[in-house]
Amino acid sequence: MALIKCPECENEVSDQALSCPSCGHPLQSIDQITQQSPVTIEQTTKKWKVVKLVSVIFIIIGLFLFFTGLQDRGFENFKTGLGFTIAFLSLIGFLVGKFGAWWTNR
Repeated sequence: MALIKCPECENEVSDQALSCPSCGHPLQSIDQITQQSPVTIEQTTKKWKVVKLVSVIFIIIGLFLFFTGLQDRGFENFKTGLGFTIAFLSLIGFLVGKFGAWWTNR
């Protein structure tokens, strides 16, 4: 990105600018503007972001319960099974959130 001089007011302007920010003089022709590729912005709704965030939090809680249960009595401990179940279901919830966000933006 280089700086060029505006032909109208002589201020330095980016060579990618459509017009001079000082005087408004157009720097690119309509043909140059229409040849630029459009920018696609994906907008994920808050609902899917919340689903993914809550899922990650429950994955962490589930893994914490799982590993603390393993230290106590191994697989015989209730916390181990509960932690694994919470982590597994939360992983499914996270994948649903990712798929839902993708489905919304396709």
